[in-house]
Amino acid sequence: MYPARFGYRRTDRCTADLSPDNSLPVQKIKFKVALRDKSTGTLTMFSNETYKQVDIRKVLARCKKGDHIVLITMEDAYSLPHNEILVN
Repeated sequence: MYPARFGYRRTDRCTADLSPDNSLPVQKIKFKVALRDKSTGTLTMFSNETYKQVDIRKVLARCKKGDHIVLITMEDAYSLPHNEILVN
């Protein structure tokens, strides 16, 4: 139904243009970050802040191998079909 793009608004605008060779940001959206513990599956907030970008090094410093970083959109107008990132 949609071309290979990420973060659709229900108005059919996208926040990133993805292709096999490139990933280009079109718009930054507000999100929160949570961490899912590998052992227990418990989801905890990384912080109370709302971000438009985040230093991934700070997030990874709180993760263990096998945990997931979970991105949570702040507006229901956006879909984020791949919002969990496995930490290797």
